[in-house]
Amino acid sequence: VFADFLRRTQGEDVSPTSHSVSDLDSFLHIMLTSYMDPLKALPPKDLTKPISKYFIKSSHRTIQRGTSLNSLPSSRSIREALYAGYRCIDIDVWDGDDDFMTDAKGNSNVLYQPSSAKGGSITKKLYRSSSPAREITEPKHGAPKITLSKPGRSTSLSEPIVTDRRTLAGHFSFREACEVIKSSAFLHSDLPVIVNMSVYARPEQQELMVRIMKEEWNGCLIDEPLEGCDPRFRLPKLEDLRNRILVRFSATRHKDVLDSDGLGKTLRREGRDYKGYIPIIQALDGLEIYMRSKPFEGFDNIGAKDPAHVFSLQEQGLQLLLSVPTDDISMENLERNQLFRHNRDFFFQVTPNSARVDSSNLEPLQFWKHGVQMAAISRHNIDEGMMLNEGMFADESGWVLKPDRYFIPAKGVPFGLPIHSTLMEVSIFVFQDQAFELITKDGIIQQTRDLSPLTMATLHVHGDSDHRL
Repeated sequence: VFADFLRRTQGEDVSPTSHSVSDLDSFLHIMLTSYMDPLKALPPKDLTKPISKYFIKSSHRTIQRGTSLNSLPSSRSIREALYAGYRCIDIDVWDGDDDFMTDAKGNSNVLYQPSSAKGGSITKKLYRSSSPAREITEPKHGAPKITLSKPGRSTSLSEPIVTDRRTLAGHFSFREACEVIKSSAFLHSDLPVIVNMSVYARPEQQELMVRIMKEEWNGCLIDEPLEGCDPRFRLPKLEDLRNRILVRFSATRHKDVLDSDGLGKTLRREGRDYKGYIPIIQALDGLEIYMRSKPFEGFDNIGAKDPAHVFSLQEQGLQLLLSVPTDDISMENLERNQLFRHNRDFFFQVTPNSARVDSSNLEPLQFWKHGVQMAAISRHNIDEGMMLNEGMFADESGWVLKPDRYFIPAKGVPFGLPIHSTLMEVSIFVFQDQAFELITKDGIIQQTRDLSPLTMATLHVHGDSDHRL
């Protein structure tokens, strides 16, 4: 009887067992030890496709203030994201500053002598707004710095730092970030990691970034094309990037950051203008081998044909691209098809709107269905978007191969759009008569055997979550 239950109800392959099932206790014991895993083991992953053929578990604002009001961003955020299976992380890199004397661990390689020089009014306002904060001005001429260097490492008066751009509070060295990525990236998976960096550092500091990455990621960093895989013509297969790190760099503007903290007007009153983008130096740009950040200027732009390009839009911009114009319905079909066709071979990333001040997540399904490989999710906010992301990438090591119809044009379907006509039957089996402890709002512990008031199932179809059971 028990074997029939496993085959017919559970759909399990019955394994030989020396335990007899004669009562409730023995039944629960065998179920808990052998058959209660809600996820079946996945088949071996196909790693033979180009990397653009996969959905990638992507982190948004990887470095973020913790849940405690007193907690500051630290390199532990990077480690936790990698342990959680994210294979695309983002960090903001800034100039190292005299006032950033040590990293989050308190063991910086750089020692600074106290300076008697007084900061200007801009410095004071920056520090009052979000202490400790980085001064975005010309370098200060203070007391000389004393540098301690480790053998075989580049020497620097002040190495770049990593911090959260929204708060500019809490920081650690860029070198420490690289060390944590190297030590944590491949403990649970050998599939590649993508590090997206928003660069707020001046050219001299960018040169240090290049040296630090090559030192800390030696043997892992993709800093030149793989043999037989010229990025001008093709992308590498996933299997060719085991234990490798790819990097992307995003141009930034100081104005965006300062205005977000209410400091932009102060700077402009004092005659300082930070409207221009910070240029990426050639040495840093040259490390973008197979993933090159490009501004989105339409699908007919020549940059949209480069195999290694990556387009990135906030969700509002991408939703506008997918919206239905009131005066021309056919245009909607054209744009949707263009996006889908683009994403068959090339990368697209979507990030939450900057207006989401509460760090709530976007709804990733609506973008996955159009082939968007990287839907950036903040793991710090537990909401529906985050849970959908967890379900998508459960036991997948951060890379999920798209269905065939997402990169093989369907016959008779205009522009190769996928056919969503699969009939699915979903059944949920809930064990009854098990006691669960619940804690009430008053802190009282109660036991219950009836979970029906606490059970809700939502079926998400094509990004629509209206199907509730």
